[in-house]
Amino acid sequence: MVLREGSKGTDVLKLQKGLTALGFPCGKFDSSFGPNVELAVARFQKAQNILADGVAGPSTLAHLNAALVAAKLDPALLFPVGLSSDVTPAPDDPAPTGPRLPWVVVPCDGYKDGFVEMSLRQDVANAWNALLTDVHALGGILTSAGGKRALSSQAGAARSKASMHYVGRAFDLSLSSGMQNPATDPFVVERDPTGNGRKWDVWGRSKLISTELGDKCRALGIAGGRLTVDATSCASKKGNGIVIRQTKTLFTGFSFTDLAAKHGFSRISGRPLFFTGESYDGAEWWHHQYTGDLVAGTTTFGGELLRVHSLEAARKFVYWDQVKNWKYAQNWS
Repeated sequence: MVLREGSKGTDVLKLQKGLTALGFPCGKFDSSFGPNVELAVARFQKAQNILADGVAGPSTLAHLNAALVAAKLDPALLFPVGLSSDVTPAPDDPAPTGPRLPWVVVPCDGYKDGFVEMSLRQDVANAWNALLTDVHALGGILTSAGGKRALSSQAGAARSKASMHYVGRAFDLSLSSGMQNPATDPFVVERDPTGNGRKWDVWGRSKLISTELGDKCRALGIAGGRLTVDATSCASKKGNGIVIRQTKTLFTGFSFTDLAAKHGFSRISGRPLFFTGESYDGAEWWHHQYTGDLVAGTTTFGGELLRVHSLEAARKFVYWDQVKNWKYAQNWS
């Protein structure tokens, strides 16, 4: 189905009502696709980070469906458009775990080499925006080294073939915003002694006075105020290795680890090559991923990939046949 300027009928009326319900008014509901509807479609497409040509084709209507579902609006406004491609599934191809979700561009606090925006899948983008609001209220900043990872991006020593970045569920804080100089970094990173000792407690530096920050942190149920931590930092050494240091650091801050967890984002362990001083890229203090709704032993990586990509696109992923049926908390996490 393709709706464009000049189209008329009940489908156009449904489009007008759906766009208006999502905050993209089209003028009166007259079942006629005119300039106002075209402009509303283009604005919706821009908000969804897809081609803003003002034409409501299958891709745009699929994004519209996903937005209507996410907003819990009237199911009668949904369009009967397929969310998969015309590629015939292989017998062992997984099924999507839910409706297709659009990619959403979210703002970030630029810091040094960090980004000022990135893309996440829609539900994760909503969680990020809520996290960003809380971080700002606590006097901190929220940096980014990226969210969405292109399917053409190769895995490596510090990049999993089944990374949450591929499915839009992960973000990295800017790698230069912590572990550089604990006296000034926006994030102060401390090794968590529990478990295997390879995870991190990340603290956000605050510009608020300690008493005000403490009150706000207590209201949120997280640690914060005037803190002293054993901060980890590292510096390059000759060759490709790093020198890892521990420094007792006093500062005013809040537990970013706990705050992120409140919004559904969990941390991961650092890679072995970091702890042997061979690679800063393996520190992973910056990586946080949205996992609360994944079902251990059931949710497949391929099924999650199909939440944000067509089957045709997913099958072009170089690792598709290797990882498509990996199960969460068994083969990937």
